Amino acid sequence: AQSSPPNQALIIRILGRGESGSFDVTNAQSLPLQLLNNRTFIEQCPFIVLVPQCPRSCAEHGKWKSTVLQQVTKTVEDVIHEYNGDPQRIYLAGQSMGGHGAWMYSAMTENLFAAVVVICGYVQQAEVQTVVAQLSARPTPVVIVHAADDSVIPVDASDLMYNALRSAGHPHVRYLRYESAPGPPIAEYAFMTGHASYELAFRDPGLFTHLLSHMCTSCSPLRAKSMPGRRSPARVPDAS
Repeated sequence: AQSSPPNQALIIRILGRGESGSFDVTNAQSLPLQLLNNRTFIEQCPFIVLVPQCPRSCAEHGKWKSTVLQQVTKTVEDVIHEYNGDPQRIYLAGQSMGGHGAWMYSAMTENLFAAVVVICGYVQQAEVQTVVAQLSARPTPVVIVHAADDSVIPVDASDLMYNALRSAGHPHVRYLRYESAPGPPIAEYAFMTGHASYELAFRDPGLFTHLLSHMCTSCSPLRAKSMPGRRSPARVPDAS
């Protein structure tokens, strides 16, 4: 592995249901696709990028289990140490099933994330109050991304979370609500029109600039802890 400049920021990208257990799908879209095929993006990417692979059981159960997310936290600690990462600039991004996982992971974990990006994600109605309360109390900066024409996870799911966070007085919530988005750039999933808002978000340099404007001086993988009483994420609808 190549060494990284000291104190480089880290972005953790957690994947969707269709990517679970297979790097073939993971590497064919979203941020990994950019890292593999766009030399300019690679040269200018300001992050160490961690893309943990959820076991195939994630797809079978339709969720990122809390036990798997705890393993991700341990991996983050190792990556920060090995690649000279900045523990105060660790960012979480999740899409689709991973978007739901990002809501739950960031809500159940203290002292780890400087900011969170949730792309075409959602929260179960019974989870909304807890997630909003945890993220607003810290408050963890949040970027929500969704397309109005998403045929897999309705944009209402992100509208709900944006309005709930704003109503709770969250001072650092931003919403990128696209009018339309493509389907995933994979023939198998092309019918999912409007779902690939991540293809737009990860090509927007403004997103990365916004993330890097946030630091968490109290954050460190060594100080990260799971909040008591957090349930495992509920099942996500069939999605990539």
